[in-house]
Order: sequence, then structure tokens, then C-alpha cells
Amino acid sequence: MTTSPARRVEDPAKGEALRNQIGKLIQPFATAKGLRWEFHVDETPRDLWMINGLVPPPSGSDAEKLWARENRPIPY
Repeated sequence: MTTSPARRVEDPAKGEALRNQIGKLIQPFATAKGLRWEFHVDETPRDLWMINGLVPPPSGSDAEKLWARENRPIPY
């Protein structure tokens, strides 16, 4: 299976599917407790990211693939 880092949702249909999936996950817990609920998804510009004090490696780079494989940020 090939994985792709989650960065942006360009296709409106995929954005709607994502919203629906998140809603289906939250709704049972919130409604069971009688809560009103909402969620918000940000698409933060990549140049504003830091993870454990590290700037993420360039998209598609070997360093990015290592981060994905190890499931953690690694200095590069």
C-alpha cells in the first residue's frame, strides 16, 4: 500500500467525504452525552510547520519517506 502525507484536500468531493467521516466518528459520543458539537480542519501552510522542533522535509524527499516509515520526525 502506498501512503500519501495528508496535506491538502483539493477535490471538493473528497473534502465532503472527509467531513462526513469525521462527523460519523464524533456524533455518537457527542449525542450520547447530549452535547452540541463542531469541528474545524485547518490546512496550515507548510512553511509554518514544525514538528518536535523540526521543519518537515521537502515533499517526496527521501527524508520525508523516512519520517513516514519511522512514523516520527527525524533530523535530516
